[in-house]
Amino acid sequence: MGPKKRLQSKSRLRSILAIPLGGVDFVDGEGGQAALRVALALVVLGAYAAAQLTGYFGDLAVPLQCIGAYLLFACTWCVVVAAEFGSVRVRLLAVIFLDELSFCLVMWRGGEAMAVIAWLPIFMSLGNGLRFGMRIAMYSAALAAVGLSTVFLVVPYWRAYGAASAGLVLAAIFVPLYGVALARKLDLRRRAAEQRALDAEEATRMDALTRVANRVGFTSALSRVLEESRSTGMAACVFYVDLDGFKAVNDQIGHHAGDKALVDVAEALRGCVRSTDVVGRLGGDEFAIVARGMNDRQDAEILAEKIALSVRAVRLQDARLRLGASIGICTLPHDGISTPQQAIDAADQAMLSVKKRSKNGFEFASLPA
Repeated sequence: MGPKKRLQSKSRLRSILAIPLGGVDFVDGEGGQAALRVALALVVLGAYAAAQLTGYFGDLAVPLQCIGAYLLFACTWCVVVAAEFGSVRVRLLAVIFLDELSFCLVMWRGGEAMAVIAWLPIFMSLGNGLRFGMRIAMYSAALAAVGLSTVFLVVPYWRAYGAASAGLVLAAIFVPLYGVALARKLDLRRRAAEQRALDAEEATRMDALTRVANRVGFTSALSRVLEESRSTGMAACVFYVDLDGFKAVNDQIGHHAGDKALVDVAEALRGCVRSTDVVGRLGGDEFAIVARGMNDRQDAEILAEKIALSVRAVRLQDARLRLGASIGICTLPHDGISTPQQAIDAADQAMLSVKKRSKNGFEFASLPA
């Protein structure tokens, strides 16, 4: 192992051993598992040491030795995890086997004094399953059941309580499996609820007809672009697109044809921009685009011409009718633009200027210096 690897292992070991002392997350993978093992051994050792001092449970010297030996194993395994000996899967299977074997030895040597912690194999199997999945839970539960059965058959104290012993063995099998299955089902329900919440939120930000952003969604996206533009100086443009000739489509062909035209225009606009840009429908036949990376006016002009061509290319049910686009452009960043609505309004005013002048064209917003 090289010096760099040793330093990484020492750092990882310190972070693992800090978990029981610092109250950090016990759930996170191997490190959390190793730290929790140390923490539990310390707690159990402390409890038995206190009981030994009171003398209420008699002489607990042998159980204390057994628990101390398990604590030594737990600390040793922290070193194994930190040094990354073997593969993760091999370490995982090995430590679960050693956990159950160590516990059985503690139960055997400690005798009836260990009855108070006879539930620990159930806890360990459940924890392993919640961390690493159902297969690991089954493996751990099987080892726990075999180990406990052996101890209960060998130790006279447990043979005298056959029904209780059998109950513990069954609990060691079924409680972890049920717990992991229940946790998995609850997790699936949680994810489904989160997805429904995301879908509902997306629905509030998306135009139901054209499936592009609605005004709320577009304003939210534009707000992020404005912030990025102010903080990094990234160039961007807002394009306000009003359809020319759309009223004739509704009047002469019908609203159904008008709706289809809007859907086709939205699709055409999406085809003009990159995935990082946002197309929105602000209402009626008015669309907007916020495009990143518009490094100069020429880039904006090229995109505006592309937008105009794509709108004119939309085919209508009546071949005599044609759509056009009046486009207003607001460049970012600009000292006079600090909110999304200001950028939209500036592009809107430029679009209205095109409408009044000739339609089917584009114009940049006139902003104060």
